[in-house]
Amino acid sequence: HLSLACNRLGDFDCATEILQEYTTMTHLNLREIGIRDMTCLLAVGRAFPSLVELSVANNQIAPENADPQKVADFFPLLELLDVSKCSLSSLEAFSQVPHLRHLIADDNPKLASICNGFPELEHIQLSSTAFSTWEQVAELNELSKLRRLRITQCALVREGSARLKILAHIPKLEKLNGSSVTDSERLDAARWYVRNALQDKQDAKEDVVCSHWTTTFPDIMEAGTASYASDVLDGRLLDSLVTVTIRSMVAN
Repeated sequence: HLSLACNRLGDFDCATEILQEYTTMTHLNLREIGIRDMTCLLAVGRAFPSLVELSVANNQIAPENADPQKVADFFPLLELLDVSKCSLSSLEAFSQVPHLRHLIADDNPKLASICNGFPELEHIQLSSTAFSTWEQVAELNELSKLRRLRITQCALVREGSARLKILAHIPKLEKLNGSSVTDSERLDAARWYVRNALQDKQDAKEDVVCSHWTTTFPDIMEAGTASYASDVLDGRLLDSLVTVTIRSMVAN
């Protein structure tokens, strides 16, 4: 383990000459050292191919034009990456890192979406980013192994019932903002989704396309054909929502 945080090294190629004997290092903290571009970051990967955890937070790494496969080749074992406060507008450069499980991308106010890729990503932090629509949140379902999300200090999460709405759009989450998702929360999210999101799409005469829902909660499912779909959803139910019944919750 080595921390060089806040040492203004700038040109990491020079620093690697000093650190040649540490090529088997697995944990490295380069927070706020003056990295200026992806060339410096790739120099880190070349010097330390065994890295498992790396922080380059608060550096201007400018990865927008980097080749994702080249980045993956330089970081073959990396599991945790901290790129918080790096003025990022995209995470595509890191999307092919093969073992990346934990990505910290907080405090990037231009970051508003996640690209495809990230085959092993389980945990992502997106606080103080530009996520501003529920469609952008729902895109996180493309991360097939995502189970933990931290997202605070964004316009969306200041809305009422934000936790419920996040779970409605990403039902596979096991932890949200540090706390475990309960069965009751998941059920409330399923109810909200059926009563609001699907209805909103119908009101706007949009096709219902939300394949991320695979709930089997009995309170919103019945065996047989859909009892409400023909009028409200125009018969276009999700395959995973085999049948939907929308009930008033007032009596409960």
